[in-house]
Amino acid sequence: MNQPHVPARPVFPINSFDAQRIEDAFALMGPKWTTWSVMALAQEGRPMRIRDIAAKLPFVSEQVLGLRLAAMQTGGLVTRTEPATERHTGSAPSTSP
Repeated sequence: MNQPHVPARPVFPINSFDAQRIEDAFALMGPKWTTWSVMALAQEGRPMRIRDIAAKLPFVSEQVLGLRLAAMQTGGLVTRTEPATERHTGSAPSTSP
């Protein structure tokens, strides 16, 4: 019977990990729907509106998704970009001095 290969010692020393950073990462990814939300964003690879993400996750309400994205933004996991809007002034600029 073949035994799986077990290394004699860890490849990296355990004490090289910053336990607080690992705990912080788990705290960011731990809340419900966070991982699913990140996966939906990563699959698209572009900025998305909440309703577009919610369409990919029909089992999560837009309200819950918005709260989760806001928490992820606060934690630095995602960034929010404002869409560029065109302003319509209703008239052409004046050419008189």
